[in-house]
Amino acid sequence: MSYHKDNSSEDEHIPETPGVLVCTVFNTDQKNSYSFLDQLSRRCLSDDLTKASVEQESLIFSEQMKNLLKKSKDGPIGQQDTCDSSTQACTSPLTVNFSNLDLDSLEVLDMPLVIQKISVDMSDRKGLTDPRKEEKMVFSHSQRTNNPVEHAGISGMVAEYTKVYEAKMHNVCSIKKTCRPKRIHQGYSGTEASNHFDFCDQMKKELDKSFRCNLNAVVKKSCKTKYRFYILVTSDAVFFDKTKAYMEAEGHTAVQPSEFFHDEGSSSCLLIILRNEDIAEHICKIPQLLKLKMTPDVQFAGIDEPDDVVNFTHQELFTQAGFIMFDKALLEPLSLCYMKKISECLQVLSRTGKWKWMLHYRDSRRLKENARLSEEANEKKLFLCWGQDAGILEVLPYHECDLASKDQPDYLTCLLRLQVQHISSRYPVFITDATTDSAFEKNGILTMTLDAFLTKSPTEKFTI
Repeated sequence: MSYHKDNSSEDEHIPETPGVLVCTVFNTDQKNSYSFLDQLSRRCLSDDLTKASVEQESLIFSEQMKNLLKKSKDGPIGQQDTCDSSTQACTSPLTVNFSNLDLDSLEVLDMPLVIQKISVDMSDRKGLTDPRKEEKMVFSHSQRTNNPVEHAGISGMVAEYTKVYEAKMHNVCSIKKTCRPKRIHQGYSGTEASNHFDFCDQMKKELDKSFRCNLNAVVKKSCKTKYRFYILVTSDAVFFDKTKAYMEAEGHTAVQPSEFFHDEGSSSCLLIILRNEDIAEHICKIPQLLKLKMTPDVQFAGIDEPDDVVNFTHQELFTQAGFIMFDKALLEPLSLCYMKKISECLQVLSRTGKWKWMLHYRDSRRLKENARLSEEANEKKLFLCWGQDAGILEVLPYHECDLASKDQPDYLTCLLRLQVQHISSRYPVFITDATTDSAFEKNGILTMTLDAFLTKSPTEKFTI
């Protein structure tokens, strides 16, 4: 290999280009000749043999992979005899131009190959060999060079990694083959599938059977509350005797109405029990119903079986919150300002439970018809629409109270019916400035004036 500057007379066919270093590679020995990449890497990377070997082996490995890919399309390429068919192509020189180099120093060739820019002048070799075939021939010749001692370690390493990769791929393929029959077997094996589902069904049945019993047993052991209870007896049925027996067996104490409020300082709660089928007709027959509602430690339970309370399967009645209804005489002159105050009061009460304003259909229709008479009446109409959307106000369906033949609704009957329909609401409140009889209080309905409802605190409203 020899080096010439661009103005040298030895290579007259090379054009003069300033700042270009010309390198001519001669391949004179066919048997022991090296490829162009071998010669170039030997010259440029002679100081670092390990790095040179790695880079050279990388180039060889890359070319081998390309040949393997092309072999599947073009046939066997490795059998081509590169030098027998074209002796002139193997022996002719190859000119390499190193651009942008300092002409005064050749030390840059000692730098790694990866940071150099190389341009190859192939103008004098156009008619010799096709570039693609030449590339194949160069690397095929490089593969046939006898350098087992120099690169045996790296070649062995590449071969070893190739074997490891093939082994891993073989394992992966083996796993896929073994998994597929299992899925097919599970999909089509009726016996195995049926056994699996039978086992699950049996487990589910056992859990359904024992879950409630076990849970109730845990609750009974952890619950230390002992009730004073009263059962509303509506007939001579054995049902009530059984209920009392179950309660006393659990350590609860039966009391009479005269003993409801004797132990107000006691920590035990008072439980009022009645059958669910008796609620509609007999709910108002509970002694001192309104006072019981206004006492915080009193609970109400509706049962279907005698042991519902013991097994914690009873229905809780009169739990929290309530609803209000206005007297017609008080509702008609009610101003928009007061209506807004009422809604604000209901929103405050709803923090601990849902409260609603119950409005008869006839009253709501009258307010809407008056909207054409004045601006304030129109604003009342808009307020009603807003209250319904917000869930604060509920317009009752058309019923007997809305008949034109009646001057005013039967508020007691209507409130009793609403109390049964909203059995979880603890306080039905009738707001009126007129004097009412004791029937409201006897049936568990609280009566209150408008000022008392707006000015009193929640604690003062619902205590006697």
